Amino acid sequence: EAAKLRATCEALERHAPGTPEFAQILREEVDYEDRKALGDAMWSVALADGARDDDEEIQLLAIETALGLSDADMTAAREKALNAL
Repeated sequence: EAAKLRATCEALERHAPGTPEFAQILREEVDYEDRKALGDAMWSVALADGARDDDEEIQLLAIETALGLSDADMTAAREKALNAL
């Protein structure tokens, strides 16, 4: 059953748009507030272990930028997650 699921996922991935195209679709189709909530959630997950990781933070900032989030909202999401530590 796991092998079937993996094969299905791999087939879907082959037909999925690339990261830039996928990010563009999200920017066009998902409301800003929902994209902002995603940024907040990603920071919470990234810092849930109580540790900061530079590479992880760089990736999160790149994702937030690709999603079209403002600098102020990206900073607020990071600060909110850091304050929750």
